[in-house]
Amino acid sequence: MNSQILYPVERENAIHAVIRKNPRAFDHKLISKSGCACKKSRCLKRYCECFEQNIPCGLVCVCYDCENFEGSSKIRDQPGVRDAINTLISLSQGGSTQ
Repeated sequence: MNSQILYPVERENAIHAVIRKNPRAFDHKLISKSGCACKKSRCLKRYCECFEQNIPCGLVCVCYDCENFEGSSKIRDQPGVRDAINTLISLSQGGSTQ
């Protein structure tokens, strides 16, 4: 069993306390400051740290032949990516995920 099931009220209170201290506490974070360095996967596989976190590759990435960028047709065709894109759009427009 996890804390979400056993202690839902305490868990929610803890989450809100953390967010009050740091509003960006649960935002996406890159694992490394240097970005990814994919060579053959075009950044479309789970071992690309950017793709794994559902974020597009950025300026710090040194990947080759990247397809993990906003507007890429390859990204939109990946399973589950449409949901992630819709969630990001909703959040960027001030919506909620619930």
